[in-house]
Amino acid sequence: MASRFGRRRFLAASATVVAAAAAPWSRTAAQAPSDATLPMPSGASAPPGGLRLLTSSDHWDPGVLTALAADAGIDVRVTPLTDDASAYAAVRGGSSMADLVTGDGGWVHAYDEAGLIDAIDLSLVSVAQELYAEARTLDLIQTPGGVLGYPWSWSPFQVAYDPARVTKAPDSWEVLLDVRSRGRVVIETQRMDLVLCAARAIAAVDPLDMTDAELASTADWLTRLRPNIRRIVRQRSDAIDALASGECTLAITSLGAPDLVKDAGGPDLVAFVPNEGTIGSIEVEMMLASAPNVARIPAYLDAAASAEASAAAFLRDGRPLYNERAYRLLVDAGHGARADRYLYDRPEVALDMTLTGPSTRPEAYLAAADIVFADR
Repeated sequence: MASRFGRRRFLAASATVVAAAAAPWSRTAAQAPSDATLPMPSGASAPPGGLRLLTSSDHWDPGVLTALAADAGIDVRVTPLTDDASAYAAVRGGSSMADLVTGDGGWVHAYDEAGLIDAIDLSLVSVAQELYAEARTLDLIQTPGGVLGYPWSWSPFQVAYDPARVTKAPDSWEVLLDVRSRGRVVIETQRMDLVLCAARAIAAVDPLDMTDAELASTADWLTRLRPNIRRIVRQRSDAIDALASGECTLAITSLGAPDLVKDAGGPDLVAFVPNEGTIGSIEVEMMLASAPNVARIPAYLDAAASAEASAAAFLRDGRPLYNERAYRLLVDAGHGARADRYLYDRPEVALDMTLTGPSTRPEAYLAAADIVFADR
C-alpha cells in the first residue's frame, strides 16, 4: 500500500543535514494548469468577508492575515489542527466549519474518497506560477476530476539530538529507546505519524498496512519509548524550545531543527534519517466541498503562499516549501547555505518518500498510539 521509499537516494541527499547540501540548481517555472475544475473568481476580484482555516501552526502568519484584512477586507479565522486523524474526523463528522483544510500525504486522498473536498483550479491562483514543476505534477494531488489542493511544503521525519549529551553518534531509531535517554525525548501530537515511525523502526514491510505481528512489535517499541518521553507538544515551536533550553536532548522532527534550535540560543544539534528508513510529509491546502467562502481562497493563497511569505516561513519553521521563487529570495538574502542544507532546492527528493496517511486498520493503529498518548 505504501509507495516505495527511496531510502538510499534520500539518505544520500540528506544524511548530514547540518552540512551544506549539493549546490543549487535552477529551473524555469512552468505555467500553472489552465483547466478549470470549479468556478472560482481570481484573487484580484475576491469579495471582502470571512474565510475559515483548519490548519497547523506553521501554515499561517499573523502578519499576512493582518495585511490581507487591511488590503482586501478578507477576515481569516484559524482553527488549530492538532493532528491529521483528528482533523479528518472533525471534517467528516461535521464539527469543523472550515473552508480550507491542511491535509498531509495519504490523508488528501482520504478526504477526496469521502467526498469532503472539491478540486481547486490553480489557474486562478496567481502564485501557483511560482511553484516548482514537481509540485504542480504531484501524483498526490492529480485526479481525473482536477487538482485536489495547493501543494505547500514537505519533509521527512528525522531524529535530532544534542551530541554533547548523547554518548555515541547514533544512526538508528533505537537511540530513542536507550535507557540513557529516559525523560529526554520530545515529540509532537501526531499520533498516526508516531506509529508509522515506530513501524519503520521495527522494519515493517508496509507501515500503512502492518500485519498483526508487526503491530505487536510496534506496540512493544512504543512501550519502550514511553518512559523516555519528557514532553508531548502541540506544535513544533514548543519542541524547538524544549531542545533549545536543554530540557530535552532528542526529538522526532522535520527538517530544519538544528538551525531553529541554534536561532533560539540552544546547542548545536545533529539530525539524521535513521538507517531503517523513515516516513515523509507532503502538506496540501484543500478546499472543502460546499465551502461558503470559496471566492476568497485564491486571494488567501496568493498572500499566504507568496515567495516572500514562503521564505519567511522556511526561516521560521524549517520545512522546505514548494515556492521556487522563495529559494531565490533566500539565496539573495544570504540564506542560501541554510536553504541548501535543508534541501529547499531539491523538491524531487520528496517524490521518493513513503508518505504519512491513514492506515488500513485505523482502530488498531490508534490503539498502538494510545500506549504513548492515552493519559498524557
